[in-house]
Amino acid sequence: MDCSFGDAPVKRQFDWSTTDPSHAVVLGVAELEGVEATRLPEKFDTTLSDHVDPDALDTLVRSEARVVISFTYEEYSIQIEGDTLFASR
Repeated sequence: MDCSFGDAPVKRQFDWSTTDPSHAVVLGVAELEGVEATRLPEKFDTTLSDHVDPDALDTLVRSEARVVISFTYEEYSIQIEGDTLFASR
């Protein structure tokens, strides 16, 4: 697992059967922000669900099809490709 702090991108692999993709997004952004994941809503004054439907994201990523999903969460670019999460500013 390759993780970075600051402006360097985060690239992490996950087992989606044990980690919700929506939670992985929060973890990646929190790491870039240098805060605990539970602190993101107060830091941004918003939540992930204000940007994307977490249940739909989890269902899509866990589907049988190999998908690539990209979206923006605050000032961060998020991409999920297969079992890998990429997050960058």
